Amino acid sequence: MLGHKNAQTNKPLPPTPRDIENFRNQGTSAIAATQQIQAAKNMPIANLSKIVEQRTRENLQLQQHLAFQQRRNKVGVRLRERVISAAELLHERKNKAGVHLLESVISAVELLQQAMLEFQKHNWELTSESDAEFQIPASYIR
Repeated sequence: MLGHKNAQTNKPLPPTPRDIENFRNQGTSAIAATQQIQAAKNMPIANLSKIVEQRTRENLQLQQHLAFQQRRNKVGVRLRERVISAAELLHERKNKAGVHLLESVISAVELLQQAMLEFQKHNWELTSESDAEFQIPASYIR
């Protein structure tokens, strides 16, 4: 691209490798490219048939790989759904177990409170009886 200028310095850009090649070949690289295009157009039909067969095989392999990935994805989705379902069930049971445990603890605390009240009642009765039995006559107390 000879003749272009750098926008920042307003100086001509240095020649690219392609510019140098064109200069050395005196512009024949365009002719070589045209010849390559003509050669590609004149490629034998047998090669095209082989290319079609190869692309057909590749397409089949890709379709098989896609089908495999889709089956694998379905298995993954089912597994994910089952894991989520199991997690929800565990969470629900944990909540129920927590409620049941809390109810059990409350019942145990109530039983302990009743036992404590009964103990205090019997202890008070025993203490009252004991005080009455072992009361020191007032004559002994100065």
